Amino acid sequence: MIDKKLLVIVAAVAVIAVAGVGIYMITQSDSNNNTSTSETTSYTGKAVEKDANGLWVYKDTGKVAPMKCDPYTFKDCSGKSYTFDHTFGPDAAIYSAYGGPLMTMMALFGDNVTKYLSAIDKESLETSGYAWFLEKMPELKELPAIDGTSATPIIASKAEVFIHAWESHDSISTMVGQLETAGIPTFYLDFQSEDPEKIYTSIMVIGYIYGVSEKAKEIAELYKSKTSTIYSKAESLIAANGGVRPIIYGENGGFKFDQMMNSYGNTVQWGGIVYNIGGQALPDQDGNDPGKYPTYTQTHILANKDKIVGMIAACNGASARIPTGDGVTKAETLAALEETFTQTSGIRAGYDEIKAYKDGNVIAVCHSLARNLCDFASVEAIAKIVWPDEYGDLDPEKDLKDFWNKYMPSKLKLEGSWYTYINESA
Repeated sequence: MIDKKLLVIVAAVAVIAVAGVGIYMITQSDSNNNTSTSETTSYTGKAVEKDANGLWVYKDTGKVAPMKCDPYTFKDCSGKSYTFDHTFGPDAAIYSAYGGPLMTMMALFGDNVTKYLSAIDKESLETSGYAWFLEKMPELKELPAIDGTSATPIIASKAEVFIHAWESHDSISTMVGQLETAGIPTFYLDFQSEDPEKIYTSIMVIGYIYGVSEKAKEIAELYKSKTSTIYSKAESLIAANGGVRPIIYGENGGFKFDQMMNSYGNTVQWGGIVYNIGGQALPDQDGNDPGKYPTYTQTHILANKDKIVGMIAACNGASARIPTGDGVTKAETLAALEETFTQTSGIRAGYDEIKAYKDGNVIAVCHSLARNLCDFASVEAIAKIVWPDEYGDLDPEKDLKDFWNKYMPSKLKLEGSWYTYINESA
């Protein structure tokens, strides 16, 4: 005869065991460790092991491995919906200086970021103000180089996913098709639009496919709250300004002396930020919207000298005519910025007559601080230009450093000149 007490004990042990399994599944639900600790192969059947940081990585390469997980569904910035029951292996990162995945991956993975990368566009980093990434984090420099013009080196790098900017989806469609044939899916981000909802989605895409959606949500919510607080006031500020959007003139390249460079329209990059805050780009000669990347003449700019109330010099790093970024001092940025307005000949002559300069409402920004997840600080910096009376107390450089120190790789200490106003002291 079966002892009833024994049955009770067995049942209790069974309940505890089931509960224990449930607790394990919950605690492991937001990392690439959403698998049993006895796993020896990846989702694709390759040998894996846990590294010192608890990440499942391939035994042969040390790169993050795709692992079985609970099903999840998300949309990328193409609007397409996906459902998967596994995480993904390493990404081949291109467009790194122009709204690609690298900055977001750095914030999500910190010092482990290279384990999530099969290759990067090193030449783009070197020429777009990000060379210091490669200098201070040598493991990035050791990655294979790609340029995003061919599928062959991406496939050769053993990439298992390709994450790219939606802005360029038409130009890379052939390459994307070749990658799909090779079993490498493509997901799209959109930082170029400077739309908080699209940027939120972009951050979450990477969070979902790598099993770190909770951390991604934390960062995405931070971005959205910082920018929405400012953007939500735009209409009321415009109304208080007589229904008029202030005209802000921004130019790529740091106000070069030998060439007029492209500006930014109301829907992209610095121009998109200006418009969201309540300002507008300089209209064209017919008074119409200038398009995405207009290039103005000196004559047109000076014809609107009394209407331009703010100016932005978007500068491409330490080598620009107006140097910014890592290894640059405020004094160096200020001296070069001021020089713009002292020219008596050439394409910058007459700039000292522009209202923005007379009012001390000019900023030099490091161009790399647009089109990524930490450009909420750039929104704050430009808000001080568009509505100086409303946002004069904001401290974008402090907010940028606070974010950087919390999330970015420890080797990439943020130093230098990032946001410099012409009326500030060195």
